[in-house]
Amino acid sequence: VDDVNAVQVSVYPNPSNGVFNLRKLNQVDLLLANIYDLNGRLIKKVDLENMNVEYAIDITSVSEGLYFIEVVSKDNRHTFKVNKN
Repeated sequence: VDDVNAVQVSVYPNPSNGVFNLRKLNQVDLLLANIYDLNGRLIKKVDLENMNVEYAIDITSVSEGLYFIEVVSKDNRHTFKVNKN
């Protein structure tokens, strides 16, 4: 089922050395991105209200492994699983 209100964002490259790019695929108004580790701990919060089309999220200072990037818009949220190597 397609959700017309889904956050239209891509995250790349994945896996990455710690810099992940967020790219808006439409004119969605993004609010923020929360980055969590596997234990659910918030490791970084990024304000996206002034984001144009792309934004680089840098988590090079954290250990290698899996992380979750939760992208929040005015109407919805979506979580991406990313691998930092």
